[in-house]
Amino acid sequence: MDLGDALHRVLALRNTLQGIVDKDQEQEVQGLALPVVDAVLTEASKFLPGDDPIVDASRSLITPETIAAGEPI
Repeated sequence: MDLGDALHRVLALRNTLQGIVDKDQEQEVQGLALPVVDAVLTEASKFLPGDDPIVDASRSLITPETIAAGEPI
């Protein structure tokens, strides 16, 4: 994956989530959507410096335990 692919995926995810939130602000990411969001954030974070606050936040936001427990974010 190159930077353009990562950017395209992040923007697609953002647009999808924004459309959902615009309809209902109480929506949560849960279930099968968690691994998808995690995959996009993981791939995109490869293009940011390791000490970037966004990378740190995304690592703590979705963990294997969060996915296994099915906890919404």
